[in-house]
Amino acid sequence: MFTALSATSAAGQTPTALSAFAILMQMLRWADKRHPYCRMLIDSDLLGMEREDVIVGDYDPEEHEGTRVFDDAELREFARRLARSTLPVNAKLLMLIMVSTGKRIRETCMGEWASLNFETGEWTIPKEHAKNNRESIVYLSAFTLRLFHALRAISAGRYMFPARRHKGKKIERPITPNSISTAIRDRQVTPKDYKLNAVDWDILVLDGGRWTSHDLRRTAATTMQRLGVGESIIHRCLNHTAKKAKDAAVATDSIKLGRIYLRRAYEAEMRDAWKRLGTHLEQVMAVADTMPVLMAARGSNE
Repeated sequence: MFTALSATSAAGQTPTALSAFAILMQMLRWADKRHPYCRMLIDSDLLGMEREDVIVGDYDPEEHEGTRVFDDAELREFARRLARSTLPVNAKLLMLIMVSTGKRIRETCMGEWASLNFETGEWTIPKEHAKNNRESIVYLSAFTLRLFHALRAISAGRYMFPARRHKGKKIERPITPNSISTAIRDRQVTPKDYKLNAVDWDILVLDGGRWTSHDLRRTAATTMQRLGVGESIIHRCLNHTAKKAKDAAVATDSIKLGRIYLRRAYEAEMRDAWKRLGTHLEQVMAVADTMPVLMAARGSNE
Protein backbone atom coordinates (compact mmCIF):
# COMPACT_ATOMS: atom_id res chain seq x y z
CA MET A 1 0.00 0.00 0.00
CA PHE A 2 2.63 2.50 1.08
CA THR A 3 4.94 1.10 -1.59
CA ALA A 4 2.37 2.21 -4.17
CA LEU A 5 2.36 5.70 -2.68
CA SER A 6 6.14 5.86 -2.79
CA ALA A 7 6.03 4.73 -6.40
CA THR A 8 3.57 7.54 -7.14
CA SER A 9 5.95 10.01 -5.52
CA ALA A 10 8.89 8.60 -7.47
CA ALA A 11 6.90 9.14 -10.66
CA GLY A 12 6.82 12.87 -9.94
CA GLN A 13 3.33 12.93 -8.41
CA THR A 14 4.29 13.59 -4.79
CA PRO A 15 1.31 15.91 -4.04
CA THR A 16 -1.05 13.16 -5.19
CA ALA A 17 0.79 10.61 -3.05
CA LEU A 18 0.59 12.87 0.01
CA SER A 19 -3.14 13.49 -0.50
CA ALA A 20 -3.75 9.74 -0.69
CA PHE A 21 -1.53 9.23 2.37
CA ALA A 22 -3.59 11.74 4.38
CA ILE A 23 -6.85 9.98 3.48
CA LEU A 24 -5.34 6.58 4.28
CA MET A 25 -4.11 7.74 7.68
CA GLN A 26 -7.53 9.21 8.45
CA MET A 27 -9.06 5.81 7.72
CA LEU A 28 -6.49 4.02 9.91
CA ARG A 29 -7.07 6.40 12.83
CA TRP A 30 -10.81 5.76 12.51
CA ALA A 31 -10.23 2.00 12.50
CA ASP A 32 -7.90 2.19 15.50
CA LYS A 33 -10.77 3.43 17.68
CA ARG A 34 -13.31 0.80 16.65
CA HIS A 35 -13.79 -2.92 17.08
CA PRO A 36 -12.93 -5.24 15.47
CA TYR A 37 -10.58 -3.19 13.29
CA CYS A 38 -8.41 -1.98 16.16
CA ARG A 39 -7.41 -5.58 16.91
CA MET A 40 -6.00 -5.87 13.41
CA LEU A 41 -3.71 -2.90 14.05
CA ILE A 42 -2.29 -4.02 17.40
CA ASP A 43 0.93 -5.42 15.94
CA SER A 44 1.08 -2.97 13.06
CA ASP A 45 3.29 0.08 12.78
CA LEU A 46 1.10 1.71 10.14
CA LEU A 47 -0.11 4.43 12.51
CA GLY A 48 3.49 5.43 13.08
CA MET A 49 4.03 6.26 9.43
CA GLU A 50 4.92 9.85 8.57
CA ARG A 51 4.47 11.62 5.26
CA GLU A 52 8.26 11.70 4.91
CA ASP A 53 8.11 7.88 4.61
CA VAL A 54 6.14 8.27 1.39
CA ILE A 55 8.22 11.00 -0.25
CA VAL A 56 10.85 9.92 -2.77
CA GLY A 57 13.47 12.46 -3.78
CA ASP A 58 14.13 15.95 -2.45
CA TYR A 59 10.52 17.17 -2.43
CA ASP A 60 9.95 19.46 0.58
CA PRO A 61 6.26 19.72 1.56
CA GLU A 62 6.85 23.01 3.40
CA GLU A 63 8.16 24.62 0.22
CA HIS A 64 4.95 23.62 -1.55
CA GLU A 65 2.50 24.80 1.09
CA GLY A 66 -0.31 27.03 -0.05
CA THR A 67 0.07 30.78 0.08
CA ARG A 68 -3.54 31.87 -0.41
CA VAL A 69 -4.46 34.62 2.05
CA PHE A 70 -7.45 36.97 2.11
CA ASP A 71 -6.68 40.67 2.31
CA ASP A 72 -9.23 43.01 3.93
CA ALA A 73 -11.08 43.59 0.67
CA GLU A 74 -11.48 39.84 0.16
CA LEU A 75 -12.48 39.32 3.78
CA ARG A 76 -15.27 41.84 3.29
CA GLU A 77 -16.37 40.22 0.04
CA PHE A 78 -16.10 36.75 1.59
CA ALA A 79 -18.47 37.81 4.38
CA ARG A 80 -20.93 39.36 1.94
CA ARG A 81 -21.00 36.30 -0.28
CA LEU A 82 -21.19 33.91 2.66
CA ALA A 83 -24.25 35.73 4.01
CA ARG A 84 -25.97 35.60 0.61
CA SER A 85 -25.29 31.90 0.07
CA THR A 86 -27.84 29.16 0.71
CA LEU A 87 -25.42 27.31 2.98
CA PRO A 88 -26.86 26.23 6.36
CA VAL A 89 -26.33 28.86 9.04
CA ASN A 90 -24.09 26.55 11.07
CA ALA A 91 -21.78 26.08 8.06
CA LYS A 92 -21.50 29.85 7.66
CA LEU A 93 -20.71 30.28 11.35
CA LEU A 94 -18.15 27.47 11.18
CA MET A 95 -16.18 29.30 8.48
CA LEU A 96 -16.29 32.57 10.43
CA ILE A 97 -15.16 30.81 13.59
CA MET A 98 -12.25 29.28 11.67
CA VAL A 99 -11.05 32.62 10.31
CA SER A 100 -11.44 34.30 13.72
CA THR A 101 -9.58 31.59 15.68
CA GLY A 102 -7.16 30.04 13.18
CA LYS A 103 -8.21 26.55 14.19
CA ARG A 104 -7.98 23.59 11.82
CA ILE A 105 -11.14 22.38 10.12
CA ARG A 106 -11.11 19.01 11.91
CA GLU A 107 -10.67 20.66 15.32
CA THR A 108 -13.58 22.97 14.59
CA CYS A 109 -15.94 20.38 13.12
CA MET A 110 -15.45 18.03 16.07
CA GLY A 111 -16.07 20.70 18.71
CA GLU A 112 -18.33 19.78 21.64
CA TRP A 113 -20.23 22.26 23.76
CA ALA A 114 -18.83 20.71 26.94
CA SER A 115 -15.39 22.02 25.91
CA LEU A 116 -16.51 25.66 25.68
CA ASN A 117 -16.89 27.90 28.73
CA PHE A 118 -19.03 30.90 27.84
CA GLU A 119 -18.26 32.63 31.16
CA THR A 120 -14.48 32.62 30.76
CA GLY A 121 -14.52 32.71 26.97
CA GLU A 122 -12.28 29.65 26.74
CA TRP A 123 -12.60 26.84 24.21
CA THR A 124 -10.53 23.76 25.03
CA ILE A 125 -9.61 21.57 22.09
CA PRO A 126 -8.72 18.07 23.37
CA LYS A 127 -5.65 16.32 22.09
CA GLU A 128 -7.82 13.66 20.43
CA HIS A 129 -9.08 16.31 18.02
CA ALA A 130 -5.71 17.94 17.36
CA LYS A 131 -3.44 17.10 14.45
CA ASN A 132 -0.39 17.09 16.73
CA ASN A 133 -2.13 15.19 19.55
CA ARG A 134 -1.70 18.19 21.84
CA GLU A 135 -4.46 19.90 23.83
CA SER A 136 -4.86 23.62 23.30
CA ILE A 137 -6.98 26.47 24.63
CA VAL A 138 -8.52 29.20 22.51
CA TYR A 139 -9.18 32.48 24.31
CA LEU A 140 -12.17 33.73 22.39
CA SER A 141 -12.52 37.33 21.29
CA ALA A 142 -15.83 39.12 21.85
CA PHE A 143 -16.46 38.74 18.13
CA THR A 144 -15.96 34.96 18.14
CA LEU A 145 -17.92 34.57 21.36
CA ARG A 146 -20.92 36.21 19.67
CA LEU A 147 -20.57 33.76 16.81
CA PHE A 148 -20.72 30.89 19.30
CA HIS A 149 -23.78 32.39 21.00
CA ALA A 150 -25.51 32.55 17.61
CA LEU A 151 -24.48 28.95 16.98
CA ARG A 152 -25.70 27.79 20.38
CA ALA A 153 -29.16 29.13 19.60
CA ILE A 154 -29.50 26.67 16.73
CA SER A 155 -27.35 23.79 18.00
CA ALA A 156 -28.43 22.42 21.36
CA GLY A 157 -27.01 18.90 21.23
CA ARG A 158 -23.62 17.48 22.17
CA TYR A 159 -21.78 18.78 19.13
CA MET A 160 -21.33 22.36 18.02
CA PHE A 161 -21.72 21.33 14.40
CA PRO A 162 -23.89 18.22 14.30
CA ALA A 163 -24.39 16.28 11.11
CA ARG A 164 -27.77 17.03 9.58
CA ARG A 165 -28.82 13.51 8.65
CA HIS A 166 -27.35 10.11 7.87
CA LYS A 167 -29.27 7.82 5.51
CA GLY A 168 -32.39 9.89 6.16
CA LYS A 169 -32.17 9.63 9.96
CA LYS A 170 -31.02 12.07 12.59
CA ILE A 171 -27.92 10.89 14.41
CA GLU A 172 -25.65 12.43 17.00
CA ARG A 173 -22.31 12.91 15.33
CA PRO A 174 -20.28 15.93 14.20
CA ILE A 175 -20.24 17.23 10.68
CA THR A 176 -17.31 15.93 8.64
CA PRO A 177 -14.49 18.17 7.40
CA ASN A 178 -15.01 16.75 3.92
CA SER A 179 -18.58 18.04 3.81
CA ILE A 180 -17.39 21.59 4.52
CA SER A 181 -14.50 21.33 2.07
CA THR A 182 -16.89 20.04 -0.60
CA ALA A 183 -19.38 22.83 0.10
CA ILE A 184 -16.61 25.41 -0.37
CA ARG A 185 -15.26 23.78 -3.53
CA ASP A 186 -18.67 23.32 -5.16
CA ARG A 187 -19.43 27.02 -4.78
CA GLN A 188 -16.34 28.10 -6.69
CA VAL A 189 -16.98 26.49 -10.06
CA THR A 190 -16.87 28.04 -13.49
CA PRO A 191 -19.67 27.86 -16.08
CA LYS A 192 -17.69 25.05 -17.72
CA ASP A 193 -17.83 23.00 -14.50
CA TYR A 194 -21.41 23.93 -13.67
CA LYS A 195 -23.80 21.04 -13.08
CA LEU A 196 -27.57 21.22 -13.28
CA ASN A 197 -27.96 20.13 -9.66
CA ALA A 198 -25.47 22.65 -8.30
CA VAL A 199 -26.65 25.43 -5.99
CA ASP A 200 -24.84 28.74 -5.54
CA TRP A 201 -22.25 27.43 -7.97
CA ASP A 202 -20.14 30.64 -7.91
CA ILE A 203 -21.29 32.37 -4.73
CA LEU A 204 -17.93 31.93 -2.94
CA VAL A 205 -15.73 32.91 -5.88
CA LEU A 206 -13.27 35.67 -4.89
CA ASP A 207 -10.96 37.84 -6.97
CA GLY A 208 -7.81 36.23 -5.57
CA GLY A 209 -8.70 32.81 -6.94
CA ARG A 210 -9.87 29.51 -5.52
CA TRP A 211 -9.55 28.99 -1.80
CA THR A 212 -9.93 26.15 0.69
CA SER A 213 -10.82 25.84 4.35
CA HIS A 214 -7.14 25.83 5.28
CA ASP A 215 -6.76 29.27 3.73
CA LEU A 216 -9.07 30.58 6.46
CA ARG A 217 -6.54 29.39 9.05
CA ARG A 218 -3.67 30.92 7.08
CA THR A 219 -5.59 34.19 6.77
CA ALA A 220 -6.12 34.30 10.54
CA ALA A 221 -2.39 33.87 11.17
CA THR A 222 -1.36 36.40 8.53
CA THR A 223 -3.86 38.95 9.78
CA MET A 224 -2.51 38.56 13.31
CA GLN A 225 0.96 39.23 11.93
CA ARG A 226 -0.25 42.36 10.13
CA LEU A 227 -1.76 43.55 13.40
CA GLY A 228 1.62 43.35 15.15
CA VAL A 229 1.36 39.99 16.93
CA GLY A 230 4.73 38.27 17.36
CA GLU A 231 5.48 35.07 15.46
CA SER A 232 5.99 32.96 18.57
CA ILE A 233 2.55 33.98 19.89
CA ILE A 234 0.92 33.26 16.52
CA HIS A 235 2.46 29.78 16.50
CA ARG A 236 1.10 29.17 19.99
CA CYS A 237 -2.36 30.35 18.94
CA LEU A 238 -2.20 27.91 16.02
CA ASN A 239 -0.98 25.14 18.34
CA HIS A 240 2.06 24.50 16.19
CA THR A 241 4.68 22.07 17.42
CA ALA A 242 8.37 22.96 17.48
CA LYS A 243 8.85 21.01 14.23
CA LYS A 244 6.39 23.30 12.49
CA ALA A 245 7.35 26.49 14.28
CA LYS A 246 11.04 27.07 13.69
CA ASP A 247 11.02 30.08 15.99
CA ALA A 248 13.49 29.47 18.83
CA ALA A 249 11.06 30.71 21.46
CA VAL A 250 8.46 28.21 20.33
CA ALA A 251 11.03 25.43 20.16
CA THR A 252 11.63 25.90 23.88
CA ASP A 253 7.95 25.26 24.47
CA SER A 254 8.20 21.90 22.72
CA ILE A 255 9.98 20.40 25.70
CA LYS A 256 7.51 18.34 27.68
CA LEU A 257 7.96 20.23 30.94
CA GLY A 258 7.64 23.48 29.06
CA ARG A 259 4.32 22.40 27.59
CA ILE A 260 3.03 21.60 31.06
CA TYR A 261 4.32 24.53 33.10
CA LEU A 262 4.38 27.30 30.48
CA ARG A 263 0.89 26.69 29.16
CA ARG A 264 -0.56 29.68 31.01
CA ALA A 265 2.58 31.80 30.79
CA TYR A 266 1.51 33.29 27.47
CA GLU A 267 -2.21 33.50 28.19
CA ALA A 268 -2.27 37.31 28.23
CA GLU A 269 -0.40 37.57 24.93
CA MET A 270 -2.60 34.93 23.29
CA ARG A 271 -5.77 36.58 24.55
CA ASP A 272 -4.56 39.86 23.11
CA ALA A 273 -3.74 38.23 19.76
CA TRP A 274 -7.22 36.76 19.37
CA LYS A 275 -8.77 40.01 20.60
CA ARG A 276 -6.89 42.00 17.95
CA LEU A 277 -7.95 39.56 15.27
CA GLY A 278 -11.60 39.56 16.34
CA THR A 279 -11.79 43.34 16.58
CA HIS A 280 -10.24 43.73 13.14
CA LEU A 281 -12.52 41.16 11.52
CA GLU A 282 -15.58 42.76 13.07
CA GLN A 283 -14.57 46.15 11.68
CA VAL A 284 -13.82 44.73 8.24
CA MET A 285 -16.86 42.44 7.99
CA ALA A 286 -19.51 44.51 9.75
CA VAL A 287 -21.27 45.73 6.61
CA ALA A 288 -25.00 46.29 6.41
CA ASP A 289 -25.86 43.13 4.48
CA THR A 290 -23.51 40.70 6.18
CA MET A 291 -22.87 40.38 9.91
CA PRO A 292 -26.29 41.56 11.13
CA VAL A 293 -27.83 38.81 9.03
CA LEU A 294 -25.57 36.15 10.53
CA MET A 295 -25.75 37.42 14.09
CA ALA A 296 -29.54 37.54 14.01
CA ALA A 297 -29.80 34.12 12.41
CA ARG A 298 -31.98 31.71 14.35
CA GLY A 299 -32.94 29.48 11.46
CA SER A 300 -32.97 25.72 11.31
CA ASN A 301 -30.16 23.65 9.89
CA GLU A 302 -32.39 20.76 8.90
